[in-house]
Amino acid sequence: MPENVEDWREWRWTKLDWKRFWMHFPVGIICALLTNELTVVGVMATVSFLVYEVWECFRIYDLAHKDILGFLWGFIPTGVAIWVAGLII
Repeated sequence: MPENVEDWREWRWTKLDWKRFWMHFPVGIICALLTNELTVVGVMATVSFLVYEVWECFRIYDLAHKDILGFLWGFIPTGVAIWVAGLII
């Protein structure tokens, strides 16, 4: 937790943060589709992306959690849609 109010500024979402979010959104969709079709490749792509983002966060402290949120917002709904479509069809 930030110690003072000044530290909370970095947690606000700017226009650039939203661009980063939407840039990583399709990556999540692609990884979900890959995981469905080629499981090993999809899991490798997902793990590689997450390791890269965490490493980037530690290396240059760029608040990579915003990128990961964009990825997850693409990955999870796509995975749920694929699962539901598999139940229906």
